[in-house]
Amino acid sequence: MSNRIFDSSSVDRLSTLVRIAKDNGLAISIDFIGTSPGHQIFGETWLVQIYDEKERLVVSAHAKNPNDVIKKVHENWFAKTAPKI
Repeated sequence: MSNRIFDSSSVDRLSTLVRIAKDNGLAISIDFIGTSPGHQIFGETWLVQIYDEKERLVVSAHAKNPNDVIKKVHENWFAKTAPKI
């Protein structure tokens, strides 16, 4: 499967991320960075960023595979919002 294609599992997870962001007054940006000359270091990469109501970056994650980037968003978001033990 191409890294550019979301399977049904990743679509469900992405929909959940968008809903959670919206329910919490956050904005979400989802980008695919291709292999243009300016992006040769990273190659094809998915980038997801979530911003608060003041347009401050809350979570950012990137990965080669759509499922991996969604997983990283979950991990990074939880790490920032979980109470410190």
